[in-house]
Amino acid sequence: MMEENFFQEEETKENSSETISIDSALSIDEVHEIFDDRVLEVEKYFKFLEEILSENTYLCFEMKRTHKRKKLDIDTQRILKANGFLILYNLVESTIKKSIGAIYKAMLVDGLSYKDIREELKDIWIKNNYTNYKDANDNNFKAFIKTILKDVLDEVTLKLDSDKIPISGNVDAKKIRLLGQSYGFSCSTRKKNHGGRLHIVKIERNSLAHGDISFAECGGNHTVEDLVSIKKEVITYVRAILNNIKKYIDKGEYASTEYRARN
Repeated sequence: MMEENFFQEEETKENSSETISIDSALSIDEVHEIFDDRVLEVEKYFKFLEEILSENTYLCFEMKRTHKRKKLDIDTQRILKANGFLILYNLVESTIKKSIGAIYKAMLVDGLSYKDIREELKDIWIKNNYTNYKDANDNNFKAFIKTILKDVLDEVTLKLDSDKIPISGNVDAKKIRLLGQSYGFSCSTRKKNHGGRLHIVKIERNSLAHGDISFAECGGNHTVEDLVSIKKEVITYVRAILNNIKKYIDKGEYASTEYRARN
């Protein structure tokens, strides 16, 4: 599989006090903290949904002399339910993208060169650099090959650009498994939760984002009970994947077996 990742050269000088500047990617512990905070946001919204859409819930307009009470109209209820998919998908894509960025950061902090990284990451680096230049003219392509060879032979520290991770509106369990294969982290989970319903979240989110379906139509296809069940499954699954990536980073599994044996 070809991923659109881009290693960039980070020049170093011998006997220099300069350190390699770390890009904007977060550490995996920081990603974990942000995930926990965003889960709280999601839980608050879904709790609000359950309460506001309850049969016994009414809106009370105290400023009116009659203190009029009324229930939310059906379309507004459906719109609120549809928003749940946007909030859930935001949590998923943000977490997975930041987790991959944490792998990039760990590699950079360790100062790994081409020969130090695992085979899957070597493949990504070669394929994507080739993709960037395959349509270039002959002279540019030759210059590109020379740059690649220099980076490899001189053991230049490789830097992945966390702003160019190929994740945009396409994250579901299948995509996550493909990322796991590409980077070498596990996608197995202890519970019988393989993230299947994450596909529903992706499809509904994209349909809303592209205007293929209205919010009222989307929300009308799902009960609050359905949404709460999907939310629980998705959060549990993403948390398991995040834990897997943390183990992958903590053990330095982005590095080659030879490198880890030496260090």
